[in-house]
Amino acid sequence: MITRLTLLLLLVLLIPPTFAAGPFYDEAKDTHEYVGDETVAWQEQGSELPPLPKEDDLLTFEVDEPKKRFKYSIDRTSLTAGEDGVMRFSLVIESMSGVKNSSYEGIRCSTKEYKVYAYGSKKVFKMVRKPVWRPILPRHRYYNALFHDYLCSSQSAVIAPLSPVQAVKSILTNTLYPGS
Repeated sequence: MITRLTLLLLLVLLIPPTFAAGPFYDEAKDTHEYVGDETVAWQEQGSELPPLPKEDDLLTFEVDEPKKRFKYSIDRTSLTAGEDGVMRFSLVIESMSGVKNSSYEGIRCSTKEYKVYAYGSKKVFKMVRKPVWRPILPRHRYYNALFHDYLCSSQSAVIAPLSPVQAVKSILTNTLYPGS
């Protein structure tokens, strides 16, 4: 009887290593992109850099931040909703002292990611060497505002970019800055 019990105990001790991976899924190690019901892997389309924004074309939008230290604007003429599901736009951020920074960026609505394609120099946009998609995190206040309030639609199960006309309308109706 003791030998059977010893044998059974040895078997029980040898079985757990085969289940060491466990039923839990480690998302941090997952390198695959979820593509839902798509039959073809997502591919980003190319786009040309627009000219630097003109003051008359800027639409100021509201960002929820504790202290209003910056003024955020999008160039209405640069807004494009690509076939790839990316809303591209020129962004201008102005400090209260009047310093302006401009960039050409994209938000991929279906995955809640952003990408900076280029930064504005004195006369033109200059491409970023290796632009990459990055997740929009809670601390990214203006990306969250653009994603939730101005550029992406959550009217259906799939979050998609609004049309440029709808995006302009959403910025104009949601802004708190007069004259934008």
